[in-house]
This record gives sequence, C-alpha cells and structure tokens, in this order.
Amino acid sequence: MNTFKYTASIFIGRCQPPHIPHIEHIMRGLEYSEHVVVLPGSTQETRTMKNPLNFFERADIIKSNIPEALRYRVLFRPLRDFKDNDKWVHEVKMQTLLALETVGVPYNDAKIALLGTHKDESSWYLREFPFYDHIGHAEPLHHNGQLISATDIRNVLFQNEDHLDELRDIISDITIQKLRDFRKTDGWHIIMSKK
Repeated sequence: MNTFKYTASIFIGRCQPPHIPHIEHIMRGLEYSEHVVVLPGSTQETRTMKNPLNFFERADIIKSNIPEALRYRVLFRPLRDFKDNDKWVHEVKMQTLLALETVGVPYNDAKIALLGTHKDESSWYLREFPFYDHIGHAEPLHHNGQLISATDIRNVLFQNEDHLDELRDIISDITIQKLRDFRKTDGWHIIMSKK
C-alpha cells in the first residue's frame, strides 16, 4: 500500500559538489515521495573550477550519502543548461519523464513535487514550475553566519593543500573522502593546471 503523498519529488541542483543541505532536501523528498528524481545541472559543461565534477561523480557522491536501503528510490538524470527558460523547463519535465519510465511510472499519472528553498537569486528556477507542489525548508541553511554555498567548498577544494576537514559542518565525511579521491584524478590536475 502506497503511503506517500507524491509519486516523485524533483531535486535540481548543480551540486558542485553536493553538500549537506542538498542531501537533506533529497532525504526530505524521500519522506514525502515514493521516488526522488535528482537532476544534477550543467551536465554539458567541461571540467572547470565552477563545474569540476561530471554527472556520474556527482551522482556517486549523492548516492553514497543516502542510506543504502533507500538508494533504489533515488533516480538520477543529467540536466543540460539552456539560455531559453522554456526549453530548460521542458528539459526538466523530459528528464523527469525518462527517470519515472525506468520504474514503470507514467509521467502523466504521477503526482510530483519540487524540492528546494528560496535562498537567493540562484533559486529563481523554483518559480518556473507552478504546476508542481513545493517541498522546502522554511529557511535557507547557514554556516558561520553565511548561506551555505558550493562555491565556498570549491574554493577549499582547489587550494594546493587539503583543508577539506574544515568543511565537516557542511559536507559529510563520505563527501570529504570522495573529494579527496577526486583530488588524485586527472580531472582535478587538469583543472589545477588551468588555475
């Protein structure tokens, strides 16, 4: 017997890299929804300091932060950027449809909610989906009096020395280890060579 309010919740984010509020949104979605469709954005971008992790690396980090018994309910699809918001909204709907197809759920039969918090101008996309319900935190999450931002994490990630332990309040130990592993890859070294 299905006891969830929604068939699926959608989580959209660049997640460069995923941090604790990203994971909390996904976990909240799992409380209300049978499935959470995670759409890591900017998947067409090459590696840069702003977009260091590819789709698969981000999906792996997120999945590793979800309890193993719940992972089968989290579905991942890549989300490309578009300059045209209507095309981008269509892409979100298409990727959600494709994710739900993998678990045998017709998009038109699904009751869907959008996960997210209105924190600043980067949350503009939440207004683009009036046809979905919304699940969010009442207030954006802060660390040391500042809004939590993946930009701050990337600034630490791309220091020559490893200072990732300083971020334990905003990224999990699992994520710290995955980022340390990333620092040993060709991808990290290529980005550092362009710094």
